[in-house]
Amino acid sequence: MANTIGTIFGFVLPTIFYDDNNKDTQVFKDSTATYLLVNAIITSALSIPLIIFMKEKPEIPPSNSQYNKIELSFKDSVKFLLKNKNFRSLLLCTTGIVGYFNVYGTVINEVFDSYGITPSQTSILGAVANISGIIGSIIVSIIVDKIRAYKKIFLIINGMSVIFHFALTLFVELYQDSAFNTLLILWTLITMCIIPIFSISMDFVCELTYPVGNL
Repeated sequence: MANTIGTIFGFVLPTIFYDDNNKDTQVFKDSTATYLLVNAIITSALSIPLIIFMKEKPEIPPSNSQYNKIELSFKDSVKFLLKNKNFRSLLLCTTGIVGYFNVYGTVINEVFDSYGITPSQTSILGAVANISGIIGSIIVSIIVDKIRAYKKIFLIINGMSVIFHFALTLFVELYQDSAFNTLLILWTLITMCIIPIFSISMDFVCELTYPVGNL
């Protein structure tokens, strides 16, 4: 959730410093310098409580796997996990999904710009979509806690994200001057399916790797 909330601020913050209608190069450079300075100040300020209050280990183990963990070195733990076929499969799937999502977040402005979406609108897309991702994570977590069907839920939300992404791609290709509201709805549905995958994967991997502790 912390990563998602931080991403929301990352999408919203640039809209304060940049003007879509101003094409002056010097103004852009000055805005970038100011944005980077403010970003550094905020990041540094928020790091102070972490340095002061963060403990190396919690007083109570957060999970059964951590409570009953096998005391292995990091190297031996990695070797042990890589022998686990289910862990390797989940690692491969999650790596691809997370990598795809992070790359998309990096190039989203360039992608949507070719369809007439302004940087400010892209920021709105990113912020609203990440909020929907948090909502989706809460809903999916409640469902998973009740039925404990990690693999089934994992496959369902992956399939839904593929369907919604196909609909988004089809929409922007057929309607070059696409309606922003429709684009927002489709992108929101995509992230509502993708972001919960991260939290499910964390719980799922604890089940798959038991009794190895959290690395």
